[in-house]
Order: sequence, then C-alpha cells, then structure tokens
Amino acid sequence: MKGIKRIIAISFTFAICVNLTNAQSLSDLLGKIGGGGNTSNTIGNLIEGVLSRSDLKVEDLQGNWKASGPAVTFKGDNFLKKAGGVAAASAIETKLQPYYTRYGLTGATLTVNNDGTFQLTIKKLKLSGTIEPAQGGDKGSFIFNFKAMGKINLGKVTTYVQKTSSSMDVMFDATKLMKIIEAIAKYSNISMAKTLSSLLSSYDGMCVGFKMSKY
Repeated sequence: MKGIKRIIAISFTFAICVNLTNAQSLSDLLGKIGGGGNTSNTIGNLIEGVLSRSDLKVEDLQGNWKASGPAVTFKGDNFLKKAGGVAAASAIETKLQPYYTRYGLTGATLTVNNDGTFQLTIKKLKLSGTIEPAQGGDKGSFIFNFKAMGKINLGKVTTYVQKTSSSMDVMFDATKLMKIIEAIAKYSNISMAKTLSSLLSSYDGMCVGFKMSKY
C-alpha cells in the first residue's frame, strides 16, 4: 500500500508541474487568501482524493465527526477528476488552513443520525436539518436542508461528500451556504456567522467545507 501511495504522490507531483502554467486563472483567488503553503500537505490531500469513495448513501454519513481542516472541490465539468483540478483544490486547502485555525473552524463538529437528521456546530454557531440524496444520480452529492430551531426552513445547500476508511470530506456549495449564514448573521450577534460569511464570499463557483474524522 505504501508503494502505491508513493507512486501516486510522484505522479501527481509531476502533474502539478505540468499543469502549473494552466493554473494562472486561480492566482487572483489564491492571492486573496494569502501566501505560503506546505507541499507535503498538498501531496497528502491529492492522495486522499484519489483513494476516497464518492458512491455514498445518506446512511454512510452517520456518526459523530470532527473537523481537522478545510476541504475544497469544484462544481461542474468533472474538473476535480483532472490532475490540474485536484492540484488546485489541494493548493487552496493549504492556503485556507491558517484561517480555519485562526477562526475556530477547525474543531467544528457534524453529527448525522440514523434518520438523516444532522447538527453542524461551529463554535457558538449551530445549524441543524435533514439530509437527502441529490437528484440526477450524481455520486457523492447530497442536499442539506438547513433549519433554525429545528423548524424554520433556511434553505437547501448542495453538498459533496467523499469518504475514506478513516475520514470524510464534507463540502458545501459556497454561494448557497453563504446566503444562509448571512441570514443568521443579520439576525444574531454571533460573530462566527459574520466571519464565515466573509470567508465564503471569496469562493463563488466552488464547494468549501471540512475534512473530518470520527470521534
């Protein structure tokens, strides 16, 4: 298994170099988030993306999950399946990591129950609702129905999930999730809602979320 991972890592390192000239369109976005990066983290993210499962059902998401950092994927055109797309998503995750640590997004928890209900807690910000498969047969695609106080509908957010034997990436449509967070921020004094809304505003056209492990 270690030999396979080593081969994958070498292959993706080569793919990153080959696709570097094609990634210039992301330079403005990366510039907004900040400089720096960790090559080993990026390679690890690439390997996890290759070995993860996306043919999931709602019951596969059950459990108590805790976030260790950011997870990113792109919407449409199967972009993530291309080496350049995987490299770009992993690079953005590396750029986001310090912000997740600074603002307390690392440590967020997600509980998914047997009946498909969930609760997402980010410090003092608590979101709950139900999960259902997305229409169209898109593998790993779900709809998270967010509710306030368990009753008031806040909206639906397309969510992409990938899972390995020990972890799960949960990535929300950034634009739609931002609208829900903005509504919460407007009618509450929770500073985390305002921070998260501001962070998501930089990610129109992408899905941003959490790398999680069971606890």
